[in-house]
Amino acid sequence: MVSGGFDLSLGSVYGATGMFLALLLVLNVPIIVAVILTIFSGIAIGLFNGVLIAKVNINPFILTLGGFFLFRGIAFIIGQISSIQLVGKANISSISGLPDAFNRIAGGTFFGVEYIVFYMIPIVIIFHILLTNNVLFRQNFNIGSNEIASRLTGIKVDRIKILNYTLVSTLVAIAAILRTSRMKAASAGSGEDMALEVIAAVIIGGGTLAGGKGSVLGSFLGVVLIKIIQNGLVLLGMSTYYEKLYIGAFLMAAVLIDRYVKKTQLPKALNS
Repeated sequence: MVSGGFDLSLGSVYGATGMFLALLLVLNVPIIVAVILTIFSGIAIGLFNGVLIAKVNINPFILTLGGFFLFRGIAFIIGQISSIQLVGKANISSISGLPDAFNRIAGGTFFGVEYIVFYMIPIVIIFHILLTNNVLFRQNFNIGSNEIASRLTGIKVDRIKILNYTLVSTLVAIAAILRTSRMKAASAGSGEDMALEVIAAVIIGGGTLAGGKGSVLGSFLGVVLIKIIQNGLVLLGMSTYYEKLYIGAFLMAAVLIDRYVKKTQLPKALNS
């Protein structure tokens, strides 16, 4: 989003890669092989999106919206395949019965802190450092601010866009691996609202839909805020329908904040 792009398909990729991993595991594929294949599936999806957007010049909204439906369908097809192969029934949208060794990857605690936190913190720190200090990653700010000027100054815009989409899908695949291990199962419907939550979190964290602004730490804090409110709704015993209402309202509020910030910053820029 810092470079002016976005990916609406990541929630569906999350569900599809999780189901793909679970299917491999219940078919007795070695854990390390299943994990590697899942990561490579994320890389392949990201490369596919990145090349079509950067080289073929397909609008990212249209392409990733198509991916939203495509990969969600693939997730449910994997569920059907697994159910027919394993229990002889169709239309089962989840896979369980995963190996205990795999479930321990992210399914335990250390001094009361879940393993998933120890994966999350290094990832946030690494990408915060890259986005703030690495020359290649910082070029995303230039692309998001003015893509044409970035090309004229010699920035490899297409290469960076492909890298961005590849990284996003790869990290989504890793998240699916960790979530599947933590939950000891995979669900074809998981990650349904993920793309909307991500967009809202980035804007709340100081980013913008137009690109050129944003930070990893700000987006991380945006995610934390959203999840705290979601968990609060659960603790209050509110229906899941209210949770969807909240997500929609939160996204609309984030967009309004983004527009307000733009309007207030434009006069300042003109005066300067």
